[in-house]
Amino acid sequence: MSPRNDFNKYSTDYYRKLLEEEEKKHKKPEKNSKKKNLAKKILIRILEATDAYDESLPDIRSCQSAWLTGGYELVAEIEDAKERKYLRDELRRLKNQRFLKERKRGERLELCLTEKGRKAALRHKILECNNILKDRYCIVIFDIPESERCIRNFFRRFLKEAGFIQLQKSVWVTQKNLENYLIELIQTANAEKWFHVIMATKISNFYPNDEI
Repeated sequence: MSPRNDFNKYSTDYYRKLLEEEEKKHKKPEKNSKKKNLAKKILIRILEATDAYDESLPDIRSCQSAWLTGGYELVAEIEDAKERKYLRDELRRLKNQRFLKERKRGERLELCLTEKGRKAALRHKILECNNILKDRYCIVIFDIPESERCIRNFFRRFLKEAGFIQLQKSVWVTQKNLENYLIELIQTANAEKWFHVIMATKISNFYPNDEI
């Protein structure tokens, strides 16, 4: 099997697993929502720091409460030892599950996203985006073959969850400012050949409602 086919199989398996996790989530009540929200916040802040080429990721050996880049406010929110323990435990869990890894820079030891962590952070960032564009629209058009239906089904469900409105079967639109993060998420699935992401200033016969 060629490296390309190996990668496609990995992507398909990855998105099949995501779909299975989403189905389980809808079948039973959400548990440990506090820890999951903290995990999302950690991943998003590291993602934003990386994209800003911020050099201030702290040395985790000298700051065990994990003062992440852009995360000083997060640490300030933690008021007691129990809350700090949640943060330490969550960082440890994210490292054990390979969402985070340690990176040495000079004498410093920092936390950064793995490939798996970056995918998760991109999904969380898109889902939590509230940045609305004025008189501009992000349009997503895709034509994914039946052989890759796991990826296709994932993106249909994901775009709907992210607040996109379906204009046609494989045409979705939103006024949220999601272009760059969405393109990168598509690239992580090796699916860019099936997608078009278009920024438009006008769509005829389209009247966005409060869902956007």
